[in-house]
Amino acid sequence: MWSSIQSVKTPASFDEALALGSKPSAALIAGGSYLVREKNTTIHALVDIHPLLDKNIKLDEHSLYIGAGVTLQQMIDSDLNQTFDGWMIRAIKWSCYSKNIRNQRTLGGEIAQNQANSELMVILRILNPVIHVFNGDNIKIPLHLWDGIGIITGIHFNLYFKYDLTLKRFSVLESAPAYLIICASILKGEFTISVGGNIDHIFVQTGSIDNIGRDQIDSLSQNIIKRFSADQHGSLDYKQYLIQHTLQEMLIP
Repeated sequence: MWSSIQSVKTPASFDEALALGSKPSAALIAGGSYLVREKNTTIHALVDIHPLLDKNIKLDEHSLYIGAGVTLQQMIDSDLNQTFDGWMIRAIKWSCYSKNIRNQRTLGGEIAQNQANSELMVILRILNPVIHVFNGDNIKIPLHLWDGIGIITGIHFNLYFKYDLTLKRFSVLESAPAYLIICASILKGEFTISVGGNIDHIFVQTGSIDNIGRDQIDSLSQNIIKRFSADQHGSLDYKQYLIQHTLQEMLIP
């Protein structure tokens, strides 16, 4: 761990976990890779919820359930390679290049961290699964409506709809974090785009595919680029060009 950690507590229930984790100097831990990386010196107690979490994957023709304790590597090693045309598995590999770290990181923890430069989170914002959360009660809520309060216990995907998905990432190296991630889907005459990278929050927009054209994409790119900053990866003009060109490839036949 790191020098500021004084104790590791293992709660017997989610109720106990919430009570212990609500203290300002405590943090919930499942895999722990993000906490170890950050080494926040204000954290003095870790609350290990990993033993409480469901670690099962249940897949049938129209439904996919993944327990929050399932690791990213377990997802890769499972029968999910063709689910969502393989895009979710590719997004997992891009978002965490190290197999050793994927063996630590859990799906529930990845969602709870909600990193904007995670390819997995960018695609999950489009798939918008129903997450099972314990916040004193057991609730089920679409991902985009969750306020971040509580412990994720499971994730449910509706496979009845066949998403036409595509994702493109921009990074210095394939193994390096992406500074721009763009994902798009087309379903029932509507498009949804999800954009992440070096921004504070993932941008999501939905609209009619019948109305999409270069003017609409120019307007979208102008709205998206406001979330970014110029940095060592390129100017705002350069990043806006990448966004425009990518969206045209994804959305205009």
